[in-house]
Amino acid sequence: MDRVQLKNKAKQVFLGRYWLLVGIYAIIAGITGAVAGFSSGGSSLSSGFSGVLRDNGMSAEAGVALALIICLVSLIVCGLALIVSIFGTNIISVGSANVGLRAMRGEGYGIKDIFSGFKKNVYFRNVGGMALFTLFSGLAALVIIIPGTLLSIALAFLLSKLPVWAFVILYTLYMLILVAAALVPTLIIQFGLSRVPYLLAEDDSIKPMEAIKKSWRTMTGHKGEYFMLRLSFLGWNLLNIITFGITGAFWSNPYINLTEAGYHDEVMAAAEPEVIPEVIE
Repeated sequence: MDRVQLKNKAKQVFLGRYWLLVGIYAIIAGITGAVAGFSSGGSSLSSGFSGVLRDNGMSAEAGVALALIICLVSLIVCGLALIVSIFGTNIISVGSANVGLRAMRGEGYGIKDIFSGFKKNVYFRNVGGMALFTLFSGLAALVIIIPGTLLSIALAFLLSKLPVWAFVILYTLYMLILVAAALVPTLIIQFGLSRVPYLLAEDDSIKPMEAIKKSWRTMTGHKGEYFMLRLSFLGWNLLNIITFGITGAFWSNPYINLTEAGYHDEVMAAAEPEVIPEVIE
């Protein structure tokens, strides 16, 4: 893969229909961001009210009852956000992939293609495929984090007799190792399954598990290459944070998504077996 050539093609496609693509990816970012904000708002609800409980002199019994109600509301909000994510924003990812593929292939596209994953003949197939993608992507982290967290409790007890400075250094080092140990397999699985939204977008007949297997098979031997492609956008991602999303909205979000779509076509073409023409005697 020629990374520079791929990114140059993405720039040309982007500049060819600049405002349309800015608008499309702004809508996608707005929808996914709204759901993420709804979820984080629910998770922080209990902590927000905990200060109120401490400051208003409420009795212990009333405080416990109100705290339970707040926790229940938080769980309901987070549960609703999860449902919306599974049945809504995950499917928007398929639509985003569809827009990128059509743009990079020189095909017609528009705002309606954002919602192409909701077509009734493929909707539940897309729900299943993206649910498997999310499940497998997070499974590796859970396998590491759950026993690692239990071990961290035991480690804290064992290190409690050390001086404070030694405890802080050793415990921080352990937590960094735990995060790295969870991050590496998670990235490997995410990279291996990164073709799933694109496979669902381009092939209405592919089944969820078939998309998972095909993505993993296709990305075998290409994960390091894909990592370098993702890493090449680090500067743009940092600039997007610094500018509070402005550069992302008007440049890097469409640019990165188009490059990803172009990469999909290249890696799929490389995975196709070479066709040897028959020799006619």
